Amino acid sequence: MAQDVFNFETKVGENFMESEMGVIIGSRGSLSLVQSWNVQYNLQAQPIYECGTSTVYFSAKHSAGTLSCERIVAENFTDIKESLGWLCAPETVMVEAYTGQCEHITPVRVQLEGSILTGVTFSGSAQQAYVGESLTAQFVGMSIV
Repeated sequence: MAQDVFNFETKVGENFMESEMGVIIGSRGSLSLVQSWNVQYNLQAQPIYECGTSTVYFSAKHSAGTLSCERIVAENFTDIKESLGWLCAPETVMVEAYTGQCEHITPVRVQLEGSILTGVTFSGSAQQAYVGESLTAQFVGMSIV
């Protein structure tokens, strides 16, 4: 076998390809034509320092997260508060997506508790024949299901 120019030993792993399963986001029905999405969940930890020592403790009482989603507006366009919740009626939102490898499809399912819609932006440009919508929701609990 020939030697690599830079002396690397290259191994090819199991590659990724489209799973054709799409992404499902919502509590009642699901969002369509999703172009990108992101879920972030953080524990709000506060360090507590002990005087005279280098000991550090952490105190954590709350967690919070955000869901952001970009989609194309199309037929069956409805009020998104029903899917992502709003201040007076928080929702439990399911996000289901798939990682597609050549030999395996791995589902990723997360449940977002206490979700409320906190931002909506509509956009368009001369190069696009559609209207885009950016959505942001906040939530207070996340489970991997």
